[in-house]
Amino acid sequence: MDLLIDYPSERYFILPNESGECTLREGSVVVNNVSEGEVIDHPQMPDVGHLSHDNKLQAVLLMMKKYPIESEMKLSYFVSSIKSLPEELIDTEFDDSFKKMLISLPEELPKFETLQLELVANPTNVPTNLIDLLFWMLVGLRNPRFIKIPEEHMEDLLSCFTDSSLCPDPIFAFKVCSDPPVQLTKSQILKKHFGYIGCNNGDVFSLLYYWKRSGTKRCFNDQLIHALKHSKGDYCWSKSPFGSVYKTVLVIEYYPHPDLMFVGDKPSPQLSLSLRIPSYEAPCFFHIGSADLVEISYVFIYKNTLFREIIVDYSMEVLDFGTNLFFCMIFICILARTIRNLVHL
Repeated sequence: MDLLIDYPSERYFILPNESGECTLREGSVVVNNVSEGEVIDHPQMPDVGHLSHDNKLQAVLLMMKKYPIESEMKLSYFVSSIKSLPEELIDTEFDDSFKKMLISLPEELPKFETLQLELVANPTNVPTNLIDLLFWMLVGLRNPRFIKIPEEHMEDLLSCFTDSSLCPDPIFAFKVCSDPPVQLTKSQILKKHFGYIGCNNGDVFSLLYYWKRSGTKRCFNDQLIHALKHSKGDYCWSKSPFGSVYKTVLVIEYYPHPDLMFVGDKPSPQLSLSLRIPSYEAPCFFHIGSADLVEISYVFIYKNTLFREIIVDYSMEVLDFGTNLFFCMIFICILARTIRNLVHL
């Protein structure tokens, strides 16, 4: 079967099952914490069958040729980054097959150009496990789909932000939803403590940025205005600096990806977006190269004077959108992360 196809802009996420075999499926996440490495969420393309060594080699070379910058970045940073991951994160966030992959990682990969030339000129000299690793990194890890937080876990999570014993009631609380319900009345929505925003990540950041700039009730689009009118709180506030009056918490979902790189215990001002993971003894910061790698699920806005230390208070700067927006962010890991970690911060 010829794998040298013109890959669409739609990316792939591939993980081998327990036997080390990979299947290629479109728009899906293949995970190993279920028996058989079954596909979770989103439709799949027909099974391409078992991939041979040559199939994987051709696919790797195609990725190197078609996406040289992305490929070089992954080869340059992925190994060192993944080796730096805290042991607790590896134990809780990755399955056994991924751990085996980590163990087999070399300490250092050859330079991109050297490796590319070697794969073309002397492919038989390249170890099979290295081909498998390159295939997994370059072909498999391409803008993975999100696995949503189960509803029963989300209920517990939301209680952390709406329980008056932990923090004050938010003045606004939105669920980011591409298809918000239009029939609910405001009283019905308030029973759930949040309204709905039918928009994407960019619109959410634009909303926060505009509030930061203007300090008024003016919003980015009609959907956000509707969300404000149908959410908790007074649809008006003063023109005080946004960061000094309000604290914003974003609930973010993500899936492990090489572009989510562990950067240590301090964020760097050069990073486009740094997120703090609050569940470890020492602060852990990850670099997110693009906001497309995360999905905002909920937005909570609190009065700063009522905001308690139970919610992690750390200012982050978003540079991707050309703003100087600072906001407080909670980074929620969606795999094997329990609410207990948040409650006992």
